[in-house]
Amino acid sequence: MSVNLPDEIADRLEGFLSARVKPLSEMRLVSRDQFHITLKFLGEISLEQVMLVRKFLSEMKFDPFKIDLTHAGVFPNFRNPKVLWLAGERGVDELTNLSQIMNEKFSQIAAIPKDDRRFKAHLTLARIPYPDLWNERVFARLSEVSKLGLTWRCSRVSFMRSVLTREKAIYSEIRY
Repeated sequence: MSVNLPDEIADRLEGFLSARVKPLSEMRLVSRDQFHITLKFLGEISLEQVMLVRKFLSEMKFDPFKIDLTHAGVFPNFRNPKVLWLAGERGVDELTNLSQIMNEKFSQIAAIPKDDRRFKAHLTLARIPYPDLWNERVFARLSEVSKLGLTWRCSRVSFMRSVLTREKAIYSEIRY
């Protein structure tokens, strides 16, 4: 379950990353088609569970809200960075609420295990498998992201299917 970026925002972010960030590091940035904010990871689920989730999503209503991406960070910390991400201030409460609703409801209606970890709304930019790929200049350059105007109106949630390949995950949307 995710919030996907509108094409205009994804294009702007991709252009910035290609021109301003990629030249600074050998880190493999996620590709444009992978830009999203994960709300709930479902893992392997049955066709019956897919149908129950689709039904819930088709009936779910929420007021549209604004999301922005204004700053970068890393998981778990700067001493041992494994994931480079972007986040913002606008929309955090709404994204957290949607994540909590899905976590609770999918457990009830489809026996999908709850995720007990604290939700942190973010868009993954890169995974950092080796410490020598980390480059503090990348993080400094990402401070410019606040000037890109990466703000959009969220009015829907996407139900995404991911297939892992040797190179990357391939995403496709499941309609509801």
